[in-house]
Amino acid sequence: MLAKKCVHIGHTMTKSSALRIRVDPELHREFLDVCKRLDVPAAQVLRQYMRKFVDENGEDGQQVLFDVVDENQESD
Repeated sequence: MLAKKCVHIGHTMTKSSALRIRVDPELHREFLDVCKRLDVPAAQVLRQYMRKFVDENGEDGQQVLFDVVDENQESD
């Protein structure tokens, strides 16, 4: 199987994995309708959300959370 390469918001990734999720049928339909209206592939939108979520909540995001908790404990 040939892996496809794409560039996405400054990140290079190899598309070699799939994600299967359960979604409310109405939300699924609305999501696809909006993607179609905006002329963007649904998969691209989901990858953008996933990248943003990881960037905001990855290991560094967790460390920031712990730093804030530590600062609050020190002031007590």
